[in-house]
Amino acid sequence: MHPTATAARCPVDHGGGSSRPSAATPPPGPRGLPLVGALPLLVRDIYRAPERLRARYGDVVRVPVPGTAELVLVSDPDLVVEVFNRRATDYGKGEMNYALFSSEHHLPLPVSDGEPWKRMRRLLSPKFGAKQLETVAPLVRDAITERIDRWDAHVGTGRPVDLDGPWSDVTMSVLLRSMFTTRLDERTIDEAVVAFRTFAYYAAVKMIATNAPAGLPLPYRRRGERAIRWIHDFLDRMVRERRRDPLPEGGSDILQMLLEIRDEDGAAMTDEELRSELFGIVFGGFETTASALSWTTAMVDLHPDVAATLDAEIDALGDAPLTAEHLDRLPYLHAVFDEAQRLQGGPMFSRTPLQDTELGGYRIPAGSIVWISPYALHRDPRHWRDPERFDPRRFARDEIHKGAFIPFGLGPRKCMGMRLAYMEAAFAIVTARRRYRFRLAPGFVPRHQFHISTGMKGGCPVTLHPRHAPGVGPTA
Repeated sequence: MHPTATAARCPVDHGGGSSRPSAATPPPGPRGLPLVGALPLLVRDIYRAPERLRARYGDVVRVPVPGTAELVLVSDPDLVVEVFNRRATDYGKGEMNYALFSSEHHLPLPVSDGEPWKRMRRLLSPKFGAKQLETVAPLVRDAITERIDRWDAHVGTGRPVDLDGPWSDVTMSVLLRSMFTTRLDERTIDEAVVAFRTFAYYAAVKMIATNAPAGLPLPYRRRGERAIRWIHDFLDRMVRERRRDPLPEGGSDILQMLLEIRDEDGAAMTDEELRSELFGIVFGGFETTASALSWTTAMVDLHPDVAATLDAEIDALGDAPLTAEHLDRLPYLHAVFDEAQRLQGGPMFSRTPLQDTELGGYRIPAGSIVWISPYALHRDPRHWRDPERFDPRRFARDEIHKGAFIPFGLGPRKCMGMRLAYMEAAFAIVTARRRYRFRLAPGFVPRHQFHISTGMKGGCPVTLHPRHAPGVGPTA
């Protein structure tokens, strides 16, 4: 969605001097401590650790972590493109990612591999194109409007509200409305927020503990399994109700799109496949978008010049109801959202080579975990001018290496729901800023907190004010 991301090649210091290492050479890296390896470094700060490792050992680093397959940190954007795009078929998602959905007999698209992934991607991808999403745009807009209407209760009270909660309500409402059309009651939406957030914490624990000893008790297990049962029951019920009561002719939502899919032999998706793919869509689009909206809200409030430019672009739309056509008239908003995602970052994407291979001239054994840190890539001063600064204009001004900005991944496995996420974010930001101004708690500084997506420690505490109240002008 940002206009100038390119694949320009950037010079990279591999930390190996002037001679290229042999492909038989394992990557350099710390020895680590007895029994715990480099685990203390990662536990202390999973976000900053990749920067420290790259600065000392180069762009390909072996990180000793007990109880896991070999962990290899890759920090060169060219190698990121190689793993995610040019040689994508040589890598699988691996056990860490499979663990996220170990409850499912059919792995959903975000974590499946091989032929099952190819089949499902081929079937689903056409349903998430720009033209198809135009049909769900009114559902997205109406769901956002209805949930943001509830924010009036916080306006003018002077009491801080953690915006993580309201943004979660918005994103869940959008997902459920765009998937099922039905206006679900507030209790169901609230229960869905709790269930998917609980599942996210449980999934993160399972992911981290992939290679832990069998039988090790896992935190969140009981609550996580309850959340999975609720999610299964809910999604099964929505599919049953749709089969019993189809949409009227011409109606469309994501469930309808999935129901209309036919394989090459004419076979429809099974109910188990439907439930699993719906599960994956909600999981992939719920907390990630909510957290990104919180980061965007915070960063805009901390930068009044950005807020003024953003509000001017929103004002130029007038008061007409939002449609998909408005998205092309919001380039600065897209840049603001991208810049917030850049600074938000994430601690880890991972891939697993299916056979012994090499990266950057180093040997990478089959079954190892290739660790790519969006947080570190998004802040690497070799690829970003003044990387700690919040500067949305960089997306229109600078040449950006496509391997250095990967909030939605890259290559054939790039997030299929990216367009829906940008539509949701744009509609949500416009709707909220047409009505309100947000003021962060005095002294608030955004700090990273990991839970599948990257949230902020302490949430996003703001007070809400009417946009045109005295002392709260449109550019204040």
